[in-house]
Amino acid sequence: MTPKHLSLVLAPLTFALAAGSLSACSDDTSSVQAPVGSPELRAEVLENFSSNVLLESLKTFGVAVAALELELQILPDLSATSTEPAQLAYRTAFSVWQQVALMQIGPLASVSEESIASEGLGVEVYWPLENTCSINESLVSQSYESKQDFAESPVDMRSLSAIEYLLFAPGRDNTCSFLSTINESGSWDALSDSELEERRISYLRATAQLVQKEAQEILKRYRDAGANDTLSFVEQIAKPGVGESVYAQSQDVFNSWADALLLMDTETRDMNLGKPAGIAECFATCPVESVHQDFALLSIRRNLESFDLQFFGGIRNDKNFTFGGISNEGRASDYPSDSAPGLDDILIEIGEQTVVDEMAAAIDQAYESLDAIEVPLEDAIDNEESLVTTAHKDLGVVVSLLKTDVKSLLNWSTSTVGSDTD
Repeated sequence: MTPKHLSLVLAPLTFALAAGSLSACSDDTSSVQAPVGSPELRAEVLENFSSNVLLESLKTFGVAVAALELELQILPDLSATSTEPAQLAYRTAFSVWQQVALMQIGPLASVSEESIASEGLGVEVYWPLENTCSINESLVSQSYESKQDFAESPVDMRSLSAIEYLLFAPGRDNTCSFLSTINESGSWDALSDSELEERRISYLRATAQLVQKEAQEILKRYRDAGANDTLSFVEQIAKPGVGESVYAQSQDVFNSWADALLLMDTETRDMNLGKPAGIAECFATCPVESVHQDFALLSIRRNLESFDLQFFGGIRNDKNFTFGGISNEGRASDYPSDSAPGLDDILIEIGEQTVVDEMAAAIDQAYESLDAIEVPLEDAIDNEESLVTTAHKDLGVVVSLLKTDVKSLLNWSTSTVGSDTD
């Protein structure tokens, strides 16, 4: 037990007095679900999450996307040697985004009536590529050359996933049916190899410019106050009930944060692992994420690392925060250690050390199960079913603790619907 945790074990003995004397700032007395934890600790947790975890992750992502855009601007051709630096830069940007993907609170979150201040900015950066044929058609029409039209095209044609397809699958063939105009008219075949390569590079650059612009806008949206505001969005998270914060009370922030964390269930465990593996019901084609490069397991692990980071307020140990195997992905040194205030500390303050220990053990077991899969996820689904099933089960222990014990103990009220493999 860390010194931080030792000091918190005694907190339940004095919590009632502290709650009564620290009720200033209209913290949460009107909330349907009563707040849990002392006002002082809750404020410290929100400050640490907003400034040291969320904002730091957005900064890191901005740096990674800028590096990717630079590599694509100087990309001379699509040969294996020439593309290697750009491919590494893409992996880094993708990896950091998967960390951010579990922090979708406020503007990053998908637009929803139940989600406070949601603007859907996250989907502008990354959306799984659903129709590669549309990219092939755009290569023929060169529609990416019109900045306005391209910015208004379907998001999967201009997000990180489009870059992955163009950068890692540059073959001569297209993915359209023989009935597609580009095949039926012969316009695809009419392109020489050099013309096709030149257009792919131009498409890559246009997409990278858009993604970088979105990353900059997202960072600005969270870091800087608006023209008519006195608080940035990060400050609104840290200071609910103050000024023009969209959060009337701290419980509103925790509920929105809970919705983001629950993506571990609906997206990470269910959509990215359960459905491709046939464990969860799939009503259409459900391929693994990152079908054009072996990043599907990287995505799942980075989601888990992000959950770990947020729950404990910092990095518990370096060996469990691998940044996808590349030391500079996510820049571990820029994050606090788990001695910083996290959700675990609120649980400890109310006497629930056991739940914290169970969560730490469950996360570590999920790391171990994911790391046991040493082949691409698609291959593991076909040939190592037991390892995939075990990883899915162990991720289920993490989300079960979150959805039952943690949610109940912290009085969270969430809008997220759980997966169908509980």
